[in-house]
Amino acid sequence: MKTKRLTALCLALAVLCAGLGVWAVTGQVRVSRLSAQVRALEAAQEDGAMYAAASVENPDAIAAEFDGGVVTAAEAAAEYATISAYYQMLGVSEADYAETAKLTVLDGLVEGKVLEMKAREAGVYELSDGQRAELESRVQQEYEDTLRYYMEFRFDDSKSEEEVRAETVAYLEANGYSYESMLEEAEKSAWQDRLFDYVTRDMEISDEQMREFYQSQVESAELTYTADFAEYEMDAEAGRTLVWNPEGVRRIDTILISFSDDQSVEYLTLQAALESGDSAKLSELDALYAALEPRAQQALDRLNAGEDFATLAGEYGTVSVNGSYVSDRSTLCGDDFRSAAMALESVGDVSGLVRTDGGLCILRYAADVPAGAVAYEDVRDELRATYEEELKTSQYNATVVAWIEEANPRYHTDVF
Repeated sequence: MKTKRLTALCLALAVLCAGLGVWAVTGQVRVSRLSAQVRALEAAQEDGAMYAAASVENPDAIAAEFDGGVVTAAEAAAEYATISAYYQMLGVSEADYAETAKLTVLDGLVEGKVLEMKAREAGVYELSDGQRAELESRVQQEYEDTLRYYMEFRFDDSKSEEEVRAETVAYLEANGYSYESMLEEAEKSAWQDRLFDYVTRDMEISDEQMREFYQSQVESAELTYTADFAEYEMDAEAGRTLVWNPEGVRRIDTILISFSDDQSVEYLTLQAALESGDSAKLSELDALYAALEPRAQQALDRLNAGEDFATLAGEYGTVSVNGSYVSDRSTLCGDDFRSAAMALESVGDVSGLVRTDGGLCILRYAADVPAGAVAYEDVRDELRATYEEELKTSQYNATVVAWIEEANPRYHTDVF
């Protein structure tokens, strides 16, 4: 479907941005480097579109059939064009991916049609008037956000914002991406969600099942976190439910006096220069932090005078909601943060000003984290949601597999 083509485009652009360090550079450097990649991506998309238009002799030919419906060659070719475009961009020969890609395309199209058929049978396909109004409002906002996102990549000093907007609208529409296509995709997601709820509506979890799941999670966490402390850090930072804690971990609350958006861009630019060996940029980096020091020092002075930590955090910057979980094995938080956190001697102690990627931090030793398994009662409710979703997903996937097998699909990859 055309909307999937743009989804792939979004993902590709995100990867390109990450690879270029696009936010670490400014002005025309950023624009020219990204524009070159976007043009290459546009060319690949155009090649794919040409393939879809030119490669199908009979658009109405049956590419796949199943009990209850068919997939036409035109539908399959449009999907295959997207995959083909990206393989071409990577320089991969079509002979190396064609048959596998075609089967993948047909699997997805057949599944989509079978699910739609089942949703109609279950009476969960159609939206109510209220649901439609809510969906349309949300999609309109998402479309506007997306449009403005792509306008950034088409920035041109010689054009007005209105001209850039019009060009971006035209570009997105040429790639099958519009409010209408977004709405179509959102409607599809909505009925698929309702079908999921319908299939899994009667599932119940016993306390015995919950305790078994809890024990399996504890055992898995112990093995994972013992082997790689970074996994523990990532789970803690992401706010995932922790059922087992390593030795020597402390919870650190922080007040972050953060860089402005412009300062963040400058920080990334300076870091890139320093990593390339330009040590002369150190003084500029010092100056960037120095600009934050008066406000940060004022917050620290008031904190040391006895004012409330959370209140000052709200006034001066941001405060971590759950705190950071830090030990002498921590690597993700940065060397300066780890060293300052582990130098605090007693619970309640406060650090000086600590440099981080986001600005200046003030750390407080909030608590020691008890090592070992977390009590079942303390995590039962959080785990129930995770386990329920896991079981429901497993049940739903098994149901979908059964539906497709019952539909008896037959493929004809030679027609596209």
